[in-house]
Amino acid sequence: KSELVVYQAGVDCWEGDILGGLSLSAAGLLRRDKLVYDECLRRGIPVCETLGGGYSRDIKETARLHSRTLKVFAGLRKEIS
Repeated sequence: KSELVVYQAGVDCWEGDILGGLSLSAAGLLRRDKLVYDECLRRGIPVCETLGGGYSRDIKETARLHSRTLKVFAGLRKEIS
């Protein structure tokens, strides 16, 4: 059994990112984060989430995407916009 998951939650795979741009929508990023969190919780494995990437010309959108990831891992899903 794993003792810890270290999850590098970059948003450079977002479709609007100028460097990564791997075509994940904002909704897709959110689903990814929820999947990782839920699986770690289900398996009883602690998870350390780190932010990374995010090179959009719209810095506010990059910050919003990062904040949604933080909210998922803080258990604040109802507050995600």
